[in-house]
Amino acid sequence: MNVAFVLSSLGKAQEAGAAMATLSDLSGYGQAAQAVIQFAAARQRGDAAAAAAARAVVVAQRKDARLFHREMLLEEGDLDGAAAVLIEQLRSPLERSDALASLQDMRVYPSLPGDVRIDAAWRELKQRADVQAEVSRVGRIERYDLVGSATSR
Repeated sequence: MNVAFVLSSLGKAQEAGAAMATLSDLSGYGQAAQAVIQFAAARQRGDAAAAAAARAVVVAQRKDARLFHREMLLEEGDLDGAAAVLIEQLRSPLERSDALASLQDMRVYPSLPGDVRIDAAWRELKQRADVQAEVSRVGRIERYDLVGSATSR
């Protein structure tokens, strides 16, 4: 699974999709991870039916895998949908700390070729007034001169 995400970040969506296709007996979270990679690969090759099928899996698993649901929405360019998911995460006592951590400003390495567009969408999402209002309501985003290990965003 990690290999597929690296391949996706390198801009090799088809190879990532092929790597994910070899996995079976996945949890709901794993199914969503597999589907978000397959979704991006299908969109890249213009296969609307495969993209719709993968999208349906991500949506079906969205309660257990909000991160992948949000990533899929960013991939689609649906900032309103992604903001709604992020706000849900911020409102959830179980997901709030991870969401706040992902919103922190940290030193990051340059985006890999496959992540340039989605990283830009993520930065735009973080600045939205509705997201910032929810952050102000539930907590704060610290600013440390650190390197994050969980995300390049």
